[in-house]
Amino acid sequence: MVESLFKLMLGRTTLMGAHRLTTIQQINKILVIEDGDLKEEGSPQELLRSGGYDAQMVSGQIAL
Repeated sequence: MVESLFKLMLGRTTLMGAHRLTTIQQINKILVIEDGDLKEEGSPQELLRSGGYDAQMVSGQIAL
């Protein structure tokens, strides 16, 4: 199902919500929104290097 979604997204700007980290890793840009404010923005690799909320969640330091 995810592969079909990514085929449909080719050449388009797409906004999606995702709970699975494997899906998020295929995204070009991630926006982390907390309490209505944009807290972080960047590629999955950039956010991991930043050590912010996204990186802590990916490493399991934040319980969902």
